Amino acid sequence: MKFFSTYQIFGRLIPTIIVTIPFFEYYYFFMPSELSKFLEEFLKIEWIQNFTVSVAVIFLAMMLIRYLSKSVFEDGYFKKGLNFPTTNHLMLINSDLSSGFKAKLRTKIKKDFDIELPDKYQELSHETKCRKTISEAVSLIRTKVGSGKLLLQHNIEYGFFRNLIGGSIVALPMTIAVLILSAKEGLVFLILFNLFLLILYAILLITSKQIMSYKGNLYSRILFQEYYMKD
Repeated sequence: MKFFSTYQIFGRLIPTIIVTIPFFEYYYFFMPSELSKFLEEFLKIEWIQNFTVSVAVIFLAMMLIRYLSKSVFEDGYFKKGLNFPTTNHLMLINSDLSSGFKAKLRTKIKKDFDIELPDKYQELSHETKCRKTISEAVSLIRTKVGSGKLLLQHNIEYGFFRNLIGGSIVALPMTIAVLILSAKEGLVFLILFNLFLLILYAILLITSKQIMSYKGNLYSRILFQEYYMKD
């Protein structure tokens, strides 16, 4: 039974594994033996063929991290898609894309979806409404382009960092807890390793907006290039 697509593996599963490291550390090194034995047996329970509680836990962790990354970071930084790079790039008041290429994209959008994107005066007068219209057009563009090879790669990269950043919210405090326990037990290797994790998660959170904006801009450019080339 296949549970994970390429995007789910690299965009969701691997970030989930990275941010759950401190939880596994606590389980193996510090959890009371009675509780760890119970969890070990519980996770082995098989509901249906090839589907155990442990698989369900992985899916739950992936969904939780995705929710945190979207609701806390993506929606916060990009105002629920209205300020996402794909929307910004089609705005006439934005100069990231050349005016000539943007005009060609607008002509193609009109032809493909019968959507007339707002002019610069409308953008300045009713920016939020215009962004909604452009965001709706971008959704149709994504559907038309599908999973282009380059686009899929950039989508995976964006999803990887977005979910890694979202998971760092829960990973950071757990890392601090494991670091304190490791210091009490004098476990030098765990102390050094968790200092590394602490720095990693902290850097991801501190630079989260820059990372997501950079990856989002790359994704947007590839999306429009592939859309323009698509019949």
